[in-house]
Amino acid sequence: MSKIHILADSSADLTLEEAEKYDIRLMPIRLSFSDGSEFRAEEEIKADEFYKRLRETGDVPKTVQITPAEFEEIFRDEAKNGYDEIVVVTIASTASGTYQSAALAKQAVEDEGVIKVHLVDSMHLAFGIGYAVICGAHLLQKGADASAVAARISEVLSKTQTYFAVETLDYLKKGGRIKTTTAIIGGMLDIRPILHVKDGVVYAYDKVRGEKKVNPKFLSILKEQAPDLDNTTVMVLSGDAGEHAENLIQSIETELGKKVDIKHVVGPIIGSHAGPGVLGLCFVGEKSEL
Repeated sequence: MSKIHILADSSADLTLEEAEKYDIRLMPIRLSFSDGSEFRAEEEIKADEFYKRLRETGDVPKTVQITPAEFEEIFRDEAKNGYDEIVVVTIASTASGTYQSAALAKQAVEDEGVIKVHLVDSMHLAFGIGYAVICGAHLLQKGADASAVAARISEVLSKTQTYFAVETLDYLKKGGRIKTTTAIIGGMLDIRPILHVKDGVVYAYDKVRGEKKVNPKFLSILKEQAPDLDNTTVMVLSGDAGEHAENLIQSIETELGKKVDIKHVVGPIIGSHAGPGVLGLCFVGEKSEL
């Protein structure tokens, strides 16, 4: 019987504690700051440290994708550790070249017969990926083979929707995600864009004026897009959003009568583009496994 391991990159927003609990190997994406310092997400800089640094400096770090050589080294190390097959989950190929780097490494190690790699293109971002990976880990613990685990992860991702609201447009502007004029106008009018992850790309879904209108918009989205809340896993994601995240949880539970299944952090990878104060709503069209 094959010995199987699951691997996921930093875009999945899994914590070290979750990775240990579910026996998932994290493949860190690096963050490069303007002062030349680099940190591996989660391993060398935690989310709270990251957002504190952003608020204090206003710096906009760049993400440094994992190279084919780095992936190949990781895959070979898995073989040395006794694994016959690995399930590798990456950030969406539409958002980064990480998946392609992993594909090149997969070809190299499989051509040599080193290890079998089941590569999953998440086509998603943030803990929508992490939750799906954990679902795959649950199935693996029940004795499923690697193909079934990869298929389960893809199935959960296909049922996952994620929406974000950002505190400021500055980071999206500095990262080249929106035009400067749009950011200036948005700031003047206190416009809060509601962003939607679709096919691994972040789109402008809607906009509201003022922080107080963000939660009602999220509730409206949840009612429209997840009418069967009894069979929906609902998650609130916070990137240093503080009381705004707690208020959203309370609104969902009191106004919709749905208990929020998971509150989770928005890690540095998404945070580097969205900035501090990012608030997310993520839901999956099935009951929670956690």
